[in-house]
This record gives sequence, C-alpha cells and structure tokens, in this order.
Amino acid sequence: MHAALNNPKIKDFKMLSTDSSQSTHENDRIYMPDFAPSDGKNYSIEVLGPVTDKDENDNVRLEKISDYGKTKNGHSIILRLHYGKFKVLFGGDLNKPAEKFLLKHYTKRKSFPRYGTEASKTMIEEAKHWFNAEVMKVCHHGAADVTNEFMSAVNPACFVISSGDQEGHVHPRPDLLGRLGKYGRGDSPVLLSTELQRSTREHEDKNVISTLKKNIAKMVKNPSDKLNALIEEGINHLAKTNVDVYGAIYLKTDGDRLITAFKIEEKSKLKKWFYFEYKIDNSGELTLIS
Repeated sequence: MHAALNNPKIKDFKMLSTDSSQSTHENDRIYMPDFAPSDGKNYSIEVLGPVTDKDENDNVRLEKISDYGKTKNGHSIILRLHYGKFKVLFGGDLNKPAEKFLLKHYTKRKSFPRYGTEASKTMIEEAKHWFNAEVMKVCHHGAADVTNEFMSAVNPACFVISSGDQEGHVHPRPDLLGRLGKYGRGDSPVLLSTELQRSTREHEDKNVISTLKKNIAKMVKNPSDKLNALIEEGINHLAKTNVDVYGAIYLKTDGDRLITAFKIEEKSKLKKWFYFEYKIDNSGELTLIS
C-alpha cells in the first residue's frame, strides 16, 4: 500500500463500500462504479462489503464487529462477479464475526439463529440471494475461522484457496478443507489450493550450478558481454520459481461454460493441463462435464 501511494502512476483513488457515495446502487443491488449492468459491459461486479453505517453527524463509518483485528479483516472488500450464467464470490479476509454481521445485515435480522434450527435454514436460503456463487475464492487464505451458515449460503461447486509459503498460520487449515467439501455444491465439490497444486524442486540442477561457477570464474579473469549473458541466464534459471507455473489456479469462462485448471507437473507434449469444466443446463442446474 505504501508503495502504491507513493507511485506517481497511481492517480486518484477512493474507498469502495456499500455506501451510495462510493458505489453504484441499481435494482436493489450495489455495484462497483462503471461495472453495473447499466454500464453496458457483458459482466458486472457486485459489492457486498464492506457494509457501511452513518454516525450521528451523517458521516460514513464502519461498525465495530469484534476486536480490532477481526473488525479490520472483517470489513474486507467482498465482490461477486456476474458473467453470463456464472457467479464468482471473492471472500476477502472474512471471519466468523464478520460473516454473522453480513448474514444478519442482508437478511435483515437482529439476532443470529442457532445453526440447524428452522430459523437458521430460512436465513441461509434468504442469504443465497446475495452470496450464492458457482465459484468461491475462499476467505483469508483458507483460515478455519468461518461459519457453516456462510459457506452454506455461498454453496459453490468449486473453491479456490490462495495461500503462500513460509507463513506461520498453517493455511489452508486441514479442518477447513473437510468443511468446504461438506458445504460445497453437489456430490463432489472441487477444492483447488495453490499449496496443494504446487511443488518445489528438491534439489537444484547440478550441471547448471557447475556451469555457472565456471562462467563466473572466467568472468573474473576475462570479462565479456557473452559471459555476462550466460551468468544472468544461469542465475535466472536457479531463481525461477515453479509456484506461479504449477501452483497457480486458472479460471476461464465465456459465460456459458466455465473451466478451472492447473498445470500438470510431469512434462508432456500432449497433455499440459488438468481441468474441470462446468456447464449450466437448461433447468438451471450446474453440471460438471469433465
């Protein structure tokens, strides 16, 4: 954020929220400016959070929903992309207090019903009008601090979990993965995780290292542009990560079909991708084609 604010290429920016001064309100829904249905694009981006309030002086504010950390993360920007027949929900860094806050807000409830009761089931069905999606970018890198009610309301056929290495939070949490399968759509919801789909080289290429050392020694004795280029090539090879190749999750849709995919690690000239293809049939049901 600091780098962005100090970048001369970044011009004006402003808060995005559900407040009418910061978003577009249209047909009882809230959209990103320039991305509402009336803007004429073949897709729209709905804004579901952060949900704002007004203080006694009519100033826009964010309500405290828990302690500082959970309130800060809980007021993430929550978006739902509409493209053709498909919807994709981007869950930000939501947590239990935030999910309960959003579910109560959108279903106009003052209290949160106990899970499993008829009141809870009714709330979940009402919340689907706002949160239901075919694909969900899972909240907070796969943290376990989520509610069954929110996952049931989204009820996606495919979950995408993005988490990095060398972090102490153990994301995605193993217990969350089981719950995603339980509350996903259909008999076999798909869980795509950057941590699970990736791998790293156990050892570096000894030949590359040996050649690099020799070229460095030659460069010390007799510098040349050719040697410099070879050294750069060797360094770039060793520094190359395979996370962005084998860990990235790809999602593509033409509005009628949707594909989620990742690269196969074993090199093959014929088959480089493993993918799941979805289509919504004439009855409106989501079908996994392959």
